[in-house]
Amino acid sequence: MAMMMHDPENVGDVDPEAEDRDEFHMEEMLNEWTDEPQIHHDVYPESDREENDEDEARFQTHLRRGDGHLYEKQTFFSGVAFKEAVVDYALRTGCNLKQYRYDSDKIGFKCVGCDGKEDGVKCFWQVYAAILPSDSMWRIRKFINKHSCIPNGECEMFKVPHIAR
Repeated sequence: MAMMMHDPENVGDVDPEAEDRDEFHMEEMLNEWTDEPQIHHDVYPESDREENDEDEARFQTHLRRGDGHLYEKQTFFSGVAFKEAVVDYALRTGCNLKQYRYDSDKIGFKCVGCDGKEDGVKCFWQVYAAILPSDSMWRIRKFINKHSCIPNGECEMFKVPHIAR
């Protein structure tokens, strides 16, 4: 239903019944109006199946993700998976790692810590992974697993998303 707005310049012919009718229809529409339920983003809807069903065996994988260990010739499905493994390593060791190379086919990290002395020796730790055209997986190509630094728990590569974990 369309509501007509009265033109203030055309005051001559005003129908009081039309105004009453408009007010009545407005009140009727307001009474019929219902508010939509609020959206709660942190509430999950209930599922149709029982969650506590003991008869079904749960699907489990025996892959250990996030143990924080790296080794030579370790393979990854993607560069993101390699980066996540390095983040897990940094969380486990507390060393200050920094990404020094990022291309579509190669990623490298190095430790930027030192031995704690003024003009101290920089750390030698480094890891580099790449995917070759002949390979279908990312592989650690270079891994120097020798820290000469003193871990202080600070890490340049940690930003808000990592800290929030």
